[in-house]
Amino acid sequence: MNETRETQSQALLELFNGAINSYNQIVYMTSTIGSWDSESTIKELALRVLNMQQNVYFYVEWVARVYTVSSAVAGKKVDKRKTMRLLSAAKKVERLANKIMVTTPIETNELDSNREEKIAEAFTKELLSNGNAKTFHGRVRAIFRELTGLSHELLEEATNNLATIGMLPRKRILEEFTESFPDNSELPESINNNKGGKADQ
Repeated sequence: MNETRETQSQALLELFNGAINSYNQIVYMTSTIGSWDSESTIKELALRVLNMQQNVYFYVEWVARVYTVSSAVAGKKVDKRKTMRLLSAAKKVERLANKIMVTTPIETNELDSNREEKIAEAFTKELLSNGNAKTFHGRVRAIFRELTGLSHELLEEATNNLATIGMLPRKRILEEFTESFPDNSELPESINNNKGGKADQ
C-alpha cells in the first residue's frame, strides 16, 4: 500500500513539475514591452504569436491538467469555466497566428529559417498602413494577460491542493518559481527532500 501511495505521489509531483515548467514558458512567451504606436513592438507581438502557436496549447494543457487532477485528489470541485477559458485563450493564439500568415502579403518558404520574422515584418507594415495597429496590440495584450493570469490562478490552486494533501511542504510556493524561473522542470531539492513536511517559519 505504501509503495502504491509513493508511486501515486511521484506521478503527481512529476505532473506538477511539468506544469511549473509550462507556466515558466507561458510567462516567457507573453512577456513584452513597448507601446502600440511602436513598429518594433507590433512586430515583436506578431512574431511572438507566430512562435507560440506550436506549443502554447501544450503548455496550458499541463497547467489545466495538474489543477484538475490535484483538485480531484484533494476532494475539491474543479472550476471548469477557468480551465475552459485558459484552453480557449491558447486557441485564440493559434487562430490569430493563422490569420497573420493568411493575410501576409508576401510569399514565404517554409524552410526559410527567418520565415516567421519576415511574416511578422510584412504583417506589421500592413497593420500600420491601414491603421489597425492599436487594435491588434490591444487584442494580443488581452490574450496574453488571460494566458498568464489564468495559468497563475490554476497553478496556485494546484499548489494549495498538493499542500493540503501533504505533498508539498508549504502553501503558496508559486511565488518562488515566478521569481526564479528555473531552466528545467526539476523541483528544488528542499521540496523533494521534505515531502509532506511543514513550512519553515
